[in-house]
Amino acid sequence: MSACATDIRRGSGVARSTVQRCVLVLGMHNSGTSLLGNLMHTAGIPLGPDLLLRERIPEEKRPRYDYFEDEAIVQLQDACLLDLQRHWSSYRSAFRLPERQHPAREQFRQKLAKLIPLRLQKDAMWLVKDPRSAVLVEDWLEVLKTLNVEARPLIVHRDPASNIRSFSSKGQVPALWAEALWQRTYAEALLAASTVPQGNTAFTSFDALMGKPAQEIKRLCDWLERPLSAEAETLLSSRVDRNLPTQAKDNLSGAGSVAELHPGTEALQVRLQNGVPDCAGLPTLLADELEQAANQSAAPLELNRFQREQQTLLPKVSVTLVTSELQGWGPGGGIGSAMRELAVTLRSAGHPVTVLLVQPGAAADGPALEGLAVHHLDSSGCSRLALVRRVAAWLRDHRTDVVHLHDWLGLASGLKEALQPHPPQLVVGIHGPSAWARHGNPWPRDAQGGLLAEEDQLFDEGVVRALELDGLLQADWLVSPSAAMATWVSDNLLNGHRPEHLLVNRNCPLAQRLQRPERNNTGSPEGLDLVYFGRLEQRKGLALFLEALLKMNTRPQRVLFLGSDCVVGRHSNGEPLWGKELIAQTLQGSGIAVQHEQDLLRDAALQRLLELDAVVVIPSLIENSPCVVEELLDSGLAMVVTDVGGTAELVRAPDRQWLSHADSDDLSRHLDAALRDRQQKSEAYQLGCTLPSWRIQQSWQAFHERLPRLHVEPELESEVPKSQEVEVHTPAAPAKPLWRRAAGKAKRGAGRIRRKLNALVTRR
Repeated sequence: MSACATDIRRGSGVARSTVQRCVLVLGMHNSGTSLLGNLMHTAGIPLGPDLLLRERIPEEKRPRYDYFEDEAIVQLQDACLLDLQRHWSSYRSAFRLPERQHPAREQFRQKLAKLIPLRLQKDAMWLVKDPRSAVLVEDWLEVLKTLNVEARPLIVHRDPASNIRSFSSKGQVPALWAEALWQRTYAEALLAASTVPQGNTAFTSFDALMGKPAQEIKRLCDWLERPLSAEAETLLSSRVDRNLPTQAKDNLSGAGSVAELHPGTEALQVRLQNGVPDCAGLPTLLADELEQAANQSAAPLELNRFQREQQTLLPKVSVTLVTSELQGWGPGGGIGSAMRELAVTLRSAGHPVTVLLVQPGAAADGPALEGLAVHHLDSSGCSRLALVRRVAAWLRDHRTDVVHLHDWLGLASGLKEALQPHPPQLVVGIHGPSAWARHGNPWPRDAQGGLLAEEDQLFDEGVVRALELDGLLQADWLVSPSAAMATWVSDNLLNGHRPEHLLVNRNCPLAQRLQRPERNNTGSPEGLDLVYFGRLEQRKGLALFLEALLKMNTRPQRVLFLGSDCVVGRHSNGEPLWGKELIAQTLQGSGIAVQHEQDLLRDAALQRLLELDAVVVIPSLIENSPCVVEELLDSGLAMVVTDVGGTAELVRAPDRQWLSHADSDDLSRHLDAALRDRQQKSEAYQLGCTLPSWRIQQSWQAFHERLPRLHVEPELESEVPKSQEVEVHTPAAPAKPLWRRAAGKAKRGAGRIRRKLNALVTRR
């Protein structure tokens, strides 16, 4: 500041600048900006005439502290960020702003240019506290320069892990979004600081304000040439809430956890701590990676193709998942894993999530998942048609914006008609329809080739297939986790037609990848060589694996079969042949010791594999997008997996050389190689994932943010700007479903099967 710019009133000893100044508090939400505003207000620094304080906020939404924000500025910046699709509640909040000429930015600058002189009428200084300011700071600086008002950036920061966790929990957004916005906030703040004259920027921290409030505020007041009065200084300590957290917790868990900070976060934190007003040479920001991922439209993230520019203001969509399996609540396979991780991912983004678990018997207890409600619908004694009606009736009584279902069992059949006049968005996941499963587990036949199945079984399966097909026709969105399954369904169920609303998007993965315990030896602690991981059924490749074992050059000493027993065929007397029996018969006299473990839920089974540290074998004959493979990727375990269905879509390109053909000769070769390489401490057969987990989770979260809300409260609906009216791609209306139509399909299908059976008997 030049000497001529300051008028020192020597008689009073008070420095009063004739230059108009705007102090821009730049900091992340929950970083201490409100604490700073509180203390600066106590110190006598003008913050505006219309401050947002607790008593002006409805009691049910009232925070524990005053915000000290100029309400006109908050409304102006909120409206601008909404128009720019950068509201803090959105996955797009940290994306770069559109070009300077964007109409919303021009309008913001025009309104800001009218408001600033009003705030500076009574005093030559105005401190603006609003966490949104950092995102729009470029426009602030342009307007202030035009008005000849001196900009004074005041950057406040807090330990990033604690800050990110706090905002994630409070704002009901994933920690990844919170960290991206944290980075964008401080990158823009440092960029702004680098453009103003030296000495016009100050830094402070949450810890400093909490630890020595009087000393810290006195320093900042001196920087602003507004000496702190003795009376105000004595009040400062009493204005600090000592119950506020002051440091990050070591144990972070839940939806708002920060497992590991991004390199950009760590680099920014160093500059903030050192008070360096410069952002040159920073690593690529997480927000830029998020933006690039969101703009990717190719498989396996096709959900990103639709309405990229749309976002809505809270409330989030309400979501109901209807499923016959849910991992952790009784036995379940890939559907259960996919549904659970989808529920957790959407809940972490702030969407209210309810699960309707359709299973026979009493409700099973599952793990406690914060904010996730699981309701049980007992399907015991219900015919398929009756069960579908019960699901529809439950959904009529529990209205929701979005309903997720899976194709298996056809629980989506008839829902569009049943939930009129305002049906929710129906999203049907294609995880493996009955026709596909039967392709992998064909009906057993007798020695003469006749089907060994009761007519009732055939009829029931015909009903299920008809309901499943009708469920596919009901969907607003069909989502397959693999291109392989999307192609199979198009070719085999949809008459070779692939509708526009049939999309490929990977299943939500585990929130955290599994890490293998460190070991010095190269063998399993229990002396195991191979672990067959999967149900003991035909389509999981049990017979293929047994045949390959006998062809190995060096047979393993011990093999564990980790998975539930299943019927794999029939004895000559018609009795069922179980997987364990087939294993004992095939390996008798081979010299291979066998052990079995079953009835482990997913998490326990995965932990068991990590403890065993043996070569894991997943020799499926057909697959969709196998969760058992995806859950072990990047774990460091050696895996021999068959290259079928969508398996290769999960595995990064360099590792696909380790995938085996689904034939016994090639599988035996890979088994020999995997055991040999494991003894040599090779990294062969340690498969990696094609995509980081956050990219898949973001695609699902972003997609749901763009779906329409059916139940917006009237008072909130009127507050949403017109720019937020969402246009969602709506596929061509499917044929209207009828219960009788579904039943008719089933009866006709069963009739054809009966005629074929009669023909077989006649020939015999």
